[in-house]
Amino acid sequence: LLKRITEEGHALVNHTYSHINSFDTPTAEYAADVERANLVLNTKLFRPPWGSITLSAFIRLVKKYRFVYWSLTSGDTGLQSFNKKRAFERITRDTQTGDVVLFHCCQKHAKETKQLLPGYLEWLSAKGYHSEVIK
Repeated sequence: LLKRITEEGHALVNHTYSHINSFDTPTAEYAADVERANLVLNTKLFRPPWGSITLSAFIRLVKKYRFVYWSLTSGDTGLQSFNKKRAFERITRDTQTGDVVLFHCCQKHAKETKQLLPGYLEWLSAKGYHSEVIK
């Protein structure tokens, strides 16, 4: 899957190996978890889980990684409160050129993502948006 992702021109972004929170984890342990993920991913891009990181972990990792954050979340993690129509209306209303839109690719949120992402991609295409690989 990783090979296919890169062959199709997409970027891989490290997100830690264990999806741990830097505020609950000693800096050395957090950095080791990031490095463990990078053994598989081999990327210079990093997005901390929950979009937050301690200053000490940031200082340790920023020397090696380019940090990537999102500017707009899809809302696909709403679970009980997820409403496809409302989420679609919100992200299409709020999308702007240059946005990095957060979607999740995990079993826990697969149903919501699959309901929302195809229509959003069609909407983006119809509006003339295109994607660029972050490097």
